[in-house]
Amino acid sequence: MNFLNIGPWEMLAILALAVLLVGPKRMASLGRSLGRISGQMRRMSSEFLGTLRDELEETEQEARQAIDSTTETGAELAQEIQATTSEAGEALEGTKDGGPTTKESVTSIQDELKAFGQETKQMMQDIVGGVEETIGSKQKTEEAADEEASDEA
Repeated sequence: MNFLNIGPWEMLAILALAVLLVGPKRMASLGRSLGRISGQMRRMSSEFLGTLRDELEETEQEARQAIDSTTETGAELAQEIQATTSEAGEALEGTKDGGPTTKESVTSIQDELKAFGQETKQMMQDIVGGVEETIGSKQKTEEAADEEASDEA
């Protein structure tokens, strides 16, 4: 029997030394104190391990719930992606057929782009005309100022 790597002969020697140092009268109370302390240590150890075990089980349960909800969400996303893919495929098939709705929508978009281009062109012409007027009036003002300066000199 080895207790803390101490054999029976070493234990006997330690006990004999303790009896000599403490005395036989106090040895009984020292034994009781050591017994109480070891009992308290065992209770504290088992309480700590129980609390630790409970926390681990709770964490494991939360992790399982999170994994389950993630799996469910992943399955829902996969279904949504599949539905969207099939809808896009159907839309592409309708575009390939070149049905009247596709041609009408393309023509409508082209007309809108042409109208937008004409509006933009007109606005640019108006801006250029305004800039030319501003430059012309500025030049006239500068020429008038130069003539006044030469008349005064």
